[in-house]
Amino acid sequence: MNSDIAPLLVSGIIRSGTTLLSRILNAHPQMSVYADPYSGFFIELRNEIGRALEGDDFDPNKPLSHGFCETDLSLKRHLRDCSLDVPIPPSRLPAVLDRVRSFALENVPALEQELESINAENFLQLFEQLLDALRRVTPENVSHDALRYVGFKQAWAEELLSPAIVSNSKLKIVHIIRDPRAVIASRKKGAIFLSHRYPLLFILRHWRKSVAYALYLQHRFPKQFVWLRYEELVSQPDETARRLCDFLEIEFVPEMLDVSGFENNNNQPWTDNSAYGGFSTISSESMEKWRKELSEEELQYIEDFTHLELEILKHKRVSEFALSSSAVRNLELDSVDTPWMISYGAENDEGDQRVQRELRRIQAYEETDDQNARMDLDTLESLLIVPEFKSLAREAQKRS
Repeated sequence: MNSDIAPLLVSGIIRSGTTLLSRILNAHPQMSVYADPYSGFFIELRNEIGRALEGDDFDPNKPLSHGFCETDLSLKRHLRDCSLDVPIPPSRLPAVLDRVRSFALENVPALEQELESINAENFLQLFEQLLDALRRVTPENVSHDALRYVGFKQAWAEELLSPAIVSNSKLKIVHIIRDPRAVIASRKKGAIFLSHRYPLLFILRHWRKSVAYALYLQHRFPKQFVWLRYEELVSQPDETARRLCDFLEIEFVPEMLDVSGFENNNNQPWTDNSAYGGFSTISSESMEKWRKELSEEELQYIEDFTHLELEILKHKRVSEFALSSSAVRNLELDSVDTPWMISYGAENDEGDQRVQRELRRIQAYEETDDQNARMDLDTLESLLIVPEFKSLAREAQKRS
């Protein structure tokens, strides 16, 4: 890719505002940001590293982990510390490219011809070529000479971002976090937009991971990674967009907030994917709709499983803490009816074991450092997902 053009990623969990954020950034004349073209790249990166660590025992079809109470931390730690300079064996390259194309062409059909000529020896080369393919399909009405950033949005892949950041000092990542009650309410209301019906606890634990990695990556890479709240984006769009432009070192332009000018991956007017119907301006109208959309039982369940993070982010609970009773239930909003989720969607704990694990997580956070010192580091990390979570969370609380 042209050395004057830097890569840009938008990340976050589903229904958290990643699409809206990517459209806001894409509306800037110096940015071209596509929605969801390269999930296959991150899956194959995870798989190649997994094979190197576990050999034939590694299952390439399993979903990305939420990390809670994992007993083997080797893959997660390797991903945290490695670069994209991971070799792609020649025998594996066709399968890797097939996976990349299957996701890319579904979301950005214009990439079809551009992806035909890709040939890479490692994932760094592949990442650079994929970004260059996006640059080449950027519409003619966008001045290629003016472009500063080319990139895409990517959900679910928080633990796979470190290798990309380490590999390219120009890469910028904007991560978005939304109140988990609003995430689940949006999912419940707008199930039509989901390709899979994810179990509720599966999503909540991934949401917790998303928060943990947001704190960790911004601390580790402050010049390359920033996280923001969905609530700030929709209630203070001008201020938030200007803050993002400062992070990206470009000038703010009013077009970033003009929804009527937003375009989709096919360069057509964007039809928003809000679960609550179309909107003509960026507004905070949907922020509190979870209060009407979710039942008391659903709210109790969500708030109990995200209790720590709600506290860290200063979201006020509406229910009393009752994790011991919530954790023994399997509360679902819809049926799990796709083969992939039937095979992999179930959690590996239930009943009393789930209660004990979840309460131990809260206890580990609330204990003093001296008390934590009696716990081995692997256990602490498996409970809180990332190193130094407690200090990072408390620092975030101070800034909130």
